[in-house]
Amino acid sequence: MLYLHDVEVDEPYRRRGVGRRLLEAFMDSGRRAGASKMFLTTGEANMPARRLYEALGGGVAAQGPTVNYWFLLRS
Repeated sequence: MLYLHDVEVDEPYRRRGVGRRLLEAFMDSGRRAGASKMFLTTGEANMPARRLYEALGGGVAAQGPTVNYWFLLRS
């Protein structure tokens, strides 16, 4: 299993696909290492991040003020 603790894209580079490419590279690396799931947490109000995670196939597991996402890495 992969766990992503923190990722942030500097303001001038947001909305350019940088975060998506970082997450995809991390997930691909995990797949190659044999991981079948990835877990991360974000704030409930962090809608830009949540939209990205959902677009990449993350499934929501809401708990309190944070929102957790699980990713299946093997197809």
